[in-house]
Amino acid sequence: MRKIEQRMIEAIKNGEGMKYDNTEVTKRQSTGEASKQFVNVMLHGSCIATVIWDATKHPYMPCELQVSLQGYNTKTTRSRLDAVLTTFSNSSGIVCKRGQAIIIWPDKLQYIGDEEIVTIELEVPGLVTL
Repeated sequence: MRKIEQRMIEAIKNGEGMKYDNTEVTKRQSTGEASKQFVNVMLHGSCIATVIWDATKHPYMPCELQVSLQGYNTKTTRSRLDAVLTTFSNSSGIVCKRGQAIIIWPDKLQYIGDEEIVTIELEVPGLVTL
């Protein structure tokens, strides 16, 4: 994991904002009935990942991830997403085969389109429901 990605992951875990070169972490709190916190990972101004905490479900662990290439299937985008996926889910990461991005899960491969948003619900720490 690159140093910028280590900084990014620490900012996400601490719920803090961070900006370094082309990568930014921002957070916002929901104002609705459920107390949710959204931490966004921005790359060149595009939101490529959102980590969602819901205090009513589990105050210290994220309950949901959303990841997207945002139309940029590049090494940098995949590297940032790989850091988020391997830190907060049981994914082994994201790779590219013949121009197609693939999320690697313990039991399957999940192809991800350039504009697709993949939502991953985290029910129990270490277990993922797709």
